[in-house]
Amino acid sequence: MLQPGEAVGGRYEVVALIGEGAMGAVYEATERATGRGVAIKVLHPEYARVPDIVRRFDREASVAAAVGHPGVVEVFDRGTHAGAAFLVMALLRGETLAARLDREAVLAPAASVEIAGRVLSALAAAHAKGIIHRDLKPENVFLVADEGDGGVRLIDFGVSKFRRAQGSLDHSTLEGTLFGTPGYMAPEQCMGQRDIDHRADVFAVGALLYEMLTGRLPFVGAHRGELFLEVVRGTSPPEPPSRLVPALPAGLDEPVLRALERDRARRFGSAREFLDALRPFGAGGIDAVSLPPAAPINIDDDEPPVPLRRSSRAPRRPVAPRRPVARRRPRIAPAAAALLSLALLSLAVLAWRRCAFRAQATSLSP
Repeated sequence: MLQPGEAVGGRYEVVALIGEGAMGAVYEATERATGRGVAIKVLHPEYARVPDIVRRFDREASVAAAVGHPGVVEVFDRGTHAGAAFLVMALLRGETLAARLDREAVLAPAASVEIAGRVLSALAAAHAKGIIHRDLKPENVFLVADEGDGGVRLIDFGVSKFRRAQGSLDHSTLEGTLFGTPGYMAPEQCMGQRDIDHRADVFAVGALLYEMLTGRLPFVGAHRGELFLEVVRGTSPPEPPSRLVPALPAGLDEPVLRALERDRARRFGSAREFLDALRPFGAGGIDAVSLPPAAPINIDDDEPPVPLRRSSRAPRRPVAPRRPVARRRPRIAPAAAALLSLALLSLAVLAWRRCAFRAQATSLSP
C-alpha cells in the first residue's frame, strides 16, 4: 500500500487512498510539476507477474487514448512503481451509479434516461473505433458531482475487445471465457461465444436503464447458474418497466425491452440508434457520433499500445425474486446444456464420494 507523501513515477505525490479492490487500489495524488490533482490506479504487486492481468491493465489506457470522448475517463500516463503497474487518470469527484442506486434504489425517469443516454454517447464513439466494453455495470459508470446527471464517465475498459485492422475481433482472450457481470451480460456472453460485438453493450445499457427505472434487474435467478439459464433460454421477455412503476412515461417500455432482446439481431443496431429512441424521453440534447459501429482499429496485444495524450463492488444487492411466469419447456442452447450436464455430473460424483466415505467410516467403527 502506498503511503501519503510517497512519490510515484518521479512525478506524482500520493495524498490519500481513495479505494481498494481485489486486484488493485486507487489513490488521490498531486502532479508535482503542475499541482494538478490526479487519481493513480495501482495493481497489487502479486498481480504484476501475471501477463494477462498486466495486459488488461494496459488495455484500459489504450482504450481511453483511442476513444477520445469526454464520456470516457481520461488516462494520460502510466508506468511501474516498486514493480507494480500504475495508471494516472483524471481525478473525479462524485460517486458510481452503483452507490447512487444503493442509496436511492429507483431514479426518476428523466435522470435514468439522461444517464443511459450519456453512456450510449460514449459507447457510440468507442464502437465507431471498434472497441466493445463488455463489462458495463453500475460500478463502471461514474457520476461526476458538480455536473448533474449529465456528468457521466465510463470507467474500466480493461476487458474490452478490439477489432483488428482486418475487421476480425482481437481474440487475445480464450474462446469460451466469460467476461462481464451476471445481470448485465447479454445471452451471447453468458454462452461464452467468441463473436461478441457492440450489441452486447446495447444489452447491458438496457439492463442498466431497466434497473434505474424499476430498482431491479430485468432477468433474475436464485443463483448465477439460474440467472444465466434465464437470460439464455428463457421464453418470456422481462416484465415491462411500466408494470412495475406505472408512473413511467408512456412508450418508454418499447426501447428498453428492445435493447434487452435475447436475439441480438432484434436489438438496436447501434448505440446511436438506441440513443435516438430515448430522445423523446429526456435524451434529446445528447450528441453522439454518426459513424457506424465496429470500424476496424489496429490495436493488438503484440503491437505497441496507443500513445497517451499528455494533459489532464463487492457483490451487488441480492436479485429480487421474480413472479413465476408460466412457459413451455424451452430448448436449452448447446453451450448452456453442456454446462448444466457437467454441473449435474459433478454433483453426482460428489454424492458418490460422500456415500463411499460414510460406508468406510461405518465399517471401521467399533
